[in-house]
Amino acid sequence: MIDREHLAAGERLRQARETLGVSQEDFGEAIGLTQAGVSKCEAGRIPLRKLVLLAIEHVYGISGEWLQTGKGSMELAKGDAGTLEVAARLSPENLAVWQRIGRCLAQQDGDTGSKGKKRR
Repeated sequence: MIDREHLAAGERLRQARETLGVSQEDFGEAIGLTQAGVSKCEAGRIPLRKLVLLAIEHVYGISGEWLQTGKGSMELAKGDAGTLEVAARLSPENLAVWQRIGRCLAQQDGDTGSKGKKRR
């Protein structure tokens, strides 16, 4: 059974991705998910995890709060303090660690199609 909140968040994710004009595959690659993982998020079959939301904010400037709740603007304000500014200060090595942690957490909630994992 698909949770209504996950479905609504997935619909907003699809809207944001299509507004950006990015394929599911390209969108997912930039945040550490495969096309299948993005598809499952958009369909509401799996929730948008906090680290995935942070990655979307960092890479695309899309508000995680808007994705989760629909409140506020789709785009982060230019001077918006918080996770975007913190993520922007991460070294490439720490950003890679952050992305690996996000993939691991997403795996705990179900198969997100994370890269590098063989499915059985």
